[in-house]
Amino acid sequence: MADRSLRRGYGEYPGSAGGQGWLTEYCAGYFYGILPPIGLPRFGRWSLVLASTKPLMKSVRLIFVGIACLAIVAGLRAQFVLTPLSNQSAFTGGEQVIGFNSLTNLAAIDTQFIGQDVTFGPGLFASTNSGDTNLFPNNADGVIATNWNGTPALTWTLTFAVAEQQAGFLVEMNSNDVVQLSTSLGGTPHGSVSHTSLNTSPVFFGVQDLARFDTLTFTISGPNNHFFAMDNFRFEPVPEPSGLLLLGLGLPVIAWAGRLGRRGVRRAR
Repeated sequence: MADRSLRRGYGEYPGSAGGQGWLTEYCAGYFYGILPPIGLPRFGRWSLVLASTKPLMKSVRLIFVGIACLAIVAGLRAQFVLTPLSNQSAFTGGEQVIGFNSLTNLAAIDTQFIGQDVTFGPGLFASTNSGDTNLFPNNADGVIATNWNGTPALTWTLTFAVAEQQAGFLVEMNSNDVVQLSTSLGGTPHGSVSHTSLNTSPVFFGVQDLARFDTLTFTISGPNNHFFAMDNFRFEPVPEPSGLLLLGLGLPVIAWAGRLGRRGVRRAR
């Protein structure tokens, strides 16, 4: 009779707290030999041939389960990793681009671009101040977005009609001031990335969030006067995040391994 003292259920063995965290325990247990070996499927007349290669097949299954566990972990981590962008190369060329050139000086920027799937929260204004607009390349109409209207706004939020994967823009600030970009989806914060200005020349800055986001919050801080200006704000959705693909590859393998493992337990009984 098979010893089932260590096999109380799927993912339940000493220290499992009633099967909680079964995925982690399964992966760990498989490698340490706590769970029963996954049984060989029956292939009719080839059963004897397969039985003679059982050690090899077990090693192959071990490799497959290991790869699946790594894929799941990588997929989960990818969902919550934010990457700062320092150039436009991450964009496909099909992204939405907001140029602000249709706005008049000191107009509050809010719902003017709702037709392009983005709404700006209070805090940004159109500016035609040549001392700043001339710093931005290819700004033929001389209009940029700024947080300065007598005093600087220190935070504002953009809301997107569909979930986006990345957003970026040309930004100008005074030296050592900081802009922080924070993403969230459905009210759940994902994290933030920051850029510290080294001089007053515009540079590209943005964020990539593989879990996607429907709000993007700007926060300005630093030792200077907190002036912020941007142009050519661009954003782009991606229908299927790569992290979800990794999860989709790993989970079926774990499910298959668990099914065969349970078959092995029933045969042992």
